[in-house]
Amino acid sequence: MKTQIHASTYKQILAQAKALKITVFKNDLENIGYTQLLRNKLNTNKGDFGTVGIIGGARSMHGSMYLAGRAAMSCGAGRVVLASLDDEFGFDLLMPELLTAKPKDILKHIENYAVVVIGPGLSQEDGAHKLLEKILDLQPATKFVFDADALNLIAANSKWHYQFRALPNKIITPHPKEASRLLNCSTKQIMDSRVESVKKLSEYYNSVTVLKGYASLLYDGKELFINPTGNPGLSNAGQGDALCGIISAFIAQGMPLFDSLRFGVFVHGAAADELTTQFPGLIGILASDVIKKSRELINQLICRKK
Repeated sequence: MKTQIHASTYKQILAQAKALKITVFKNDLENIGYTQLLRNKLNTNKGDFGTVGIIGGARSMHGSMYLAGRAAMSCGAGRVVLASLDDEFGFDLLMPELLTAKPKDILKHIENYAVVVIGPGLSQEDGAHKLLEKILDLQPATKFVFDADALNLIAANSKWHYQFRALPNKIITPHPKEASRLLNCSTKQIMDSRVESVKKLSEYYNSVTVLKGYASLLYDGKELFINPTGNPGLSNAGQGDALCGIISAFIAQGMPLFDSLRFGVFVHGAAADELTTQFPGLIGILASDVIKKSRELINQLICRKK
């Protein structure tokens, strides 16, 4: 399993963090409480491992929902409910374990969900706009993961920022372009000052944050971690959806938000690294492959700790 960060990248991050008086930690496994995922009780049921709600899947973007749902289910969630904005959204025939509902049904019974993911295939259409507006008006205590177009909609509607900041218990997962929209600056500014960018995102939006990319940065307002896993093979469609699903599975099983984010980002990258050992090259490492390998790695890691 590769866990190396290029020396020049690490040096740059350290320099930026030092200027901001922030200590940088390596996102390794030694101080993540993933052992609580171990299922050592005999008398359990699906309710013991949490329900994940995933909202998105607008017309022509159903695949994002399926990938996020499959990742959440494969990585240990007790139940996963897909709620699409498209009335023609259908069951996932490749994973019939995934349930379906209307977005309004999830919001009506949101207290039954350990975590709700908003963004995979969401689009920026009127229905998505109204959905986010409703959530911000409700201000539920449920844990959230916001990704993709959910972040783009937040960025584009400054009148929502106060309510979004007030929403507790949330993770945001922007890539540099989404981060530039959220902070109203250029992508180059994000890339040139990644530590400052992730700090601003967390502090302004009151969130636990990952700024995705090579050596992803993770920040909760107190501690900054640099992730050592992953490779350019992850540069294809669907990887962000898979990551959201993986993170949500850990939250559903009771891990704290920041531990869930850190473990999810680590595992997602490590799965891609492991896949490179099965065949030479970085081409064709699909999100579906990463989901299957992530399940395998999680079980291996937990079994080592028995």
